[in-house]
Amino acid sequence: MPGASARQRWLSWGPLLMAAGVASWLWPAPAHDLQPLMAAARSDATRTATALVARSSEIADAPRTRAILATDADTAADLSDEEVGISLRPGERVALFQRIDGAAATLILALPRAAPASRHKARAADPSGVEARDGSDPGGSDAARLVASASAPGAPQVQATEQGRTPGSSRPDAPAPTADDPMPAEAPTEHRSSRRGADTFAAPLAAAGLQLMAANEEPHLCQVTRAEPAQPRPGLEAFVTVCAPLVMRDAQHWLQAHSASAAIVVTGRRLSIAQAAASPPTARALQVSLPGLTLSLEVQLPRPRKPLPLVAAGFLLAVLGALLTLWPQLQRRRKPRVSAAPVGTRALEPAPQRAASSLPPPLPPRLGRYELLRQLGAGSMGEVHLARMHGEAGFERTVALKVVASAPDVQDLLLAHFLDEARLAARIHHPNVVDVLALEKLEGRYVIAMELVDGADLATLIGAARKTGERVPLGVALRILSQVCAGVHAAHSARAADGSSLELIHRDIKSANILVSRAGAVKVGDFGVARAAQQHMLRATHNDTVKGTVGYMAPEQQLRQALDARSDQYAIGAVAYELLSGRLVDLDVRRLLPRGTGSWPHLPPLPGLRDDVSPQLWGVILRALAYDKEARYPDCAALQEALEAEATHVPGTTDRAVGQWVEQLLARSSTTRVSG
Repeated sequence: MPGASARQRWLSWGPLLMAAGVASWLWPAPAHDLQPLMAAARSDATRTATALVARSSEIADAPRTRAILATDADTAADLSDEEVGISLRPGERVALFQRIDGAAATLILALPRAAPASRHKARAADPSGVEARDGSDPGGSDAARLVASASAPGAPQVQATEQGRTPGSSRPDAPAPTADDPMPAEAPTEHRSSRRGADTFAAPLAAAGLQLMAANEEPHLCQVTRAEPAQPRPGLEAFVTVCAPLVMRDAQHWLQAHSASAAIVVTGRRLSIAQAAASPPTARALQVSLPGLTLSLEVQLPRPRKPLPLVAAGFLLAVLGALLTLWPQLQRRRKPRVSAAPVGTRALEPAPQRAASSLPPPLPPRLGRYELLRQLGAGSMGEVHLARMHGEAGFERTVALKVVASAPDVQDLLLAHFLDEARLAARIHHPNVVDVLALEKLEGRYVIAMELVDGADLATLIGAARKTGERVPLGVALRILSQVCAGVHAAHSARAADGSSLELIHRDIKSANILVSRAGAVKVGDFGVARAAQQHMLRATHNDTVKGTVGYMAPEQQLRQALDARSDQYAIGAVAYELLSGRLVDLDVRRLLPRGTGSWPHLPPLPGLRDDVSPQLWGVILRALAYDKEARYPDCAALQEALEAEATHVPGTTDRAVGQWVEQLLARSSTTRVSG
């Protein structure tokens, strides 16, 4: 019988399923995946290192710091905290050094200074009755030992003469801080003998850069930066060292979630960063590489556990296999039962079909009053279509229609960005901003009808010119930049319905978000990650996350500091350099800050790349790209005026010239893009 043979085939699977279930129990659990931990540790260290590099460069470039480095320890000790002008952050230590003709380094100033009580006790302990002039406890604060305890091979030490003083000190009998007497600054002088062996800072001055060291049983990062004294002298070198605790917040979260312990190994010492309730049995050694620094981690992990779905699947397989194996025996034990089916029994009704697929249906040829002509592009959030908008009495208009995916298929944050873009852009009415015509919800989908720009985005045009080896004409470039400034300034000046300023910041100005038409019109678009001061305009805001394109971001935006309209001005400067040089720009602060802020943004000068760029125009672009936003132009309108002043005697600064350039590039590339 066909039914009996099919039943036998099913029953034959019983032993196999039971064996598979038992094997899943006996199969060893997969080892811990430590890549997320390494990524978290790298992110933590990079965050601290980036802040340290910026902080040390800030202190080294400060005029007061340079003036102090041109003096000596006695003069620095007499300065008040207000005169020094360095406000310490929590857990931060700063030290200033000199080195003359390659000799040992001399400590000029160490912050924080010792408490007044400690200095008073030091005076009492000094037989000469003269207070230590270096501004710290003679035993040495942690900051004073930044160089004194640098005992690594090749690392210079604080120089001490036979009278027991450092060069530049007027006290011949003041003991110099040493590595074997590491008393913290807050400890009284009479307790120095009981504090031997405590943690010290060791920051070698062999070369500027990052150093990892131990202090108070905690890992610390120190950044050594060369500085330029206000009055340079032959053979005089100056250094600024800034140390801060290495905060491993992301790594600690991972370790706590996995009940693991970990420690950072610094010169043979294990400094705990996370401690589990019970000592895990498995130990692993990891190496986390950073630019110029490697972290050695020792991780203790619990025994790997099998995923709960795997355990449940194995149990179900074993139970199902056992039932299929024992089913014949259970059937034989049952008594035979005879039953008669009534005449005219109805056939079994077909089982209900499965629900339709949850995939979103394809777009219909028409959405409301919009007739979809063809797709222009697609992304993770939805699609952009060329569409014809129909109105009353035969009215028609061709538009770019952004269609977001249906609500169950798109993330809430992406949908919020979509709606934010429509709300904010609708408040801006300017010839150099893409006009938003309507926001509607049609057949369960949100759509934005936008002005159609017959042309291409600036990134595509620059790429097409790069492929042909052509430079963007100077007049065309200046006209495009002038209109970009006008559009962005209009966004910054946008007002809410009550007349109050929105204080809008675009946050993602880049060449791909600038559209140029065949008629020479330039329009700024894509306000999806813009931020407004009146947050009720936005459905969702996440101000604690960095949004935008890193290569164009201002330093304050990448470092998560306060933003204003001048942050967008920095991005316009980056677009200006890309447009005139034909090169892709990458202004990532993590890559540029180790080189200092003195010659920011460390780009090849434009006058050296093309002879039609004057030094004055290069100066305008450099001011827009200034590291400190206070050094930039007050607003984009001022930047526009400066660019137009440089374009006075440059030919081809008209919309017609821009349109001709676009038409020629698109004709050569054999592809036409219509953007919205």
